[in-house]
Amino acid sequence: MPKIKKNANGIVELIHAPGDSLDYSFDRTSWLSAGETIITSTWDIQPSTSIALSNAQIVAGIVTTVVAGGTLNKAYRLNNTVTTSSGKIDTRTLYLICEYKGM
Repeated sequence: MPKIKKNANGIVELIHAPGDSLDYSFDRTSWLSAGETIITSTWDIQPSTSIALSNAQIVAGIVTTVVAGGTLNKAYRLNNTVTTSSGKIDTRTLYLICEYKGM
């Protein structure tokens, strides 16, 4: 289970080790209205050096991407923007703190 905390702005921070290749998701199901679906999901990460995104998916209101790599002691801002079938646009953010995980 990843170490999770919220920073002073209420944004989730997760520990991501430099060698990790892990799925990260946002569950939008409770945010969607009845009958509404996500039609696009776009991921970006800043800074984008030494870290990569791949395998983005939308499954039943849950958006996911794989994050691989990272530089030790660097923080990354992972953003996901979705557009829905009713035209709503929303962006969610989390921070990945690149450090080694304890046992």
